[in-house]
Amino acid sequence: MIIAFGTDFALFHGMELAEPIQKAKYFRGAKSKMETHDVIMFKPYPFKIGQKLNIEGGSRNGDWEVIGVSDRKVKLRCPISFREFEWTRFCYFVEEKSKVVWPKTE
Repeated sequence: MIIAFGTDFALFHGMELAEPIQKAKYFRGAKSKMETHDVIMFKPYPFKIGQKLNIEGGSRNGDWEVIGVSDRKVKLRCPISFREFEWTRFCYFVEEKSKVVWPKTE
């Protein structure tokens, strides 16, 4: 898909730019200089069947085994009671990065 901004063009969905454009000028309140910050990055954890988990805190606190995974759901089994639960994916891999352009304008 090609998206046009006036006479400038860019390919959409993370693809390379067809022609270089200054993206910042198309966003309201964008600054001419991209600033960097320390940013906490979250992305869904890629569960795999058979993984053993220990969740610290919250209502799902405790030990679990992954017994099913889909795009939206994860099915866990308690190794003590053998009860099974299917929940919307709720775990995220977290890392902290320094000198990240934030907010992203893409």
